[in-house]
Amino acid sequence: MIELKYYIFLDDSGNLHHNSGDKYFFYGGLIVNELKLPILRNNYRTVVEQIISSNKNHYGDEIKGSNIRNKHRKHLLQNLKKNNQQIFIKVEQDKYPGLALKTPKDIVRYKNYTIKFLVVGLFLKGYFADCTELILLIDNQNIAVSAKDSLVDYLYNSINFEKYLDPVTNTREKVSKHDISVKVKYCDSKNHYLVQAADLLANTMWREYEKGISFSTYLQKNAHFVDFSKGTHLS
Repeated sequence: MIELKYYIFLDDSGNLHHNSGDKYFFYGGLIVNELKLPILRNNYRTVVEQIISSNKNHYGDEIKGSNIRNKHRKHLLQNLKKNNQQIFIKVEQDKYPGLALKTPKDIVRYKNYTIKFLVVGLFLKGYFADCTELILLIDNQNIAVSAKDSLVDYLYNSINFEKYLDPVTNTREKVSKHDISVKVKYCDSKNHYLVQAADLLANTMWREYEKGISFSTYLQKNAHFVDFSKGTHLS
């Protein structure tokens, strides 16, 4: 079996706070291994640069999911159907009436657990059977310094040391049979086209649930979708 380095590009959409007017909060993004990364990144960058070049007054230097025109959203989503695995996790905020999400630290802790839930679930589903190194890249907007230090250790321990119930064998096992190196990188999306792609994916799914504006036909049919609801946990 070939051992590969895997990348997860991730961004969020929606306002996660106890006073938020948003009903939904999403993380969205994509998984790609090191063999497919160059072609995915180059193809997406080419399309983005073509759109920006023809629409400079509207987009400036970066296309955001929140201001992209419908025809360009469709074009970019079509481009993202190949050479990666799309991933989403949904939080329905009105299911958490007693959850304290008042301070930045509260929100960071909750976001970190949501990311852990998503990533460990991906391991349990077998997405990283040939993975030796996992690199998570996230937009650095509104990220507290403490979160940057804590998430990498949190994920590393969850993947390499904690045990979870295997539904087939009914025994508790680690999600990986070998040690996985974990890195977390917080990026300025202006310099990372696939972090911009994660923003587009997260915003597209958020708009469908929050606004009722659907572009689901332009997403992967086999996208990995997790509904994170109150009481949900990794056993």
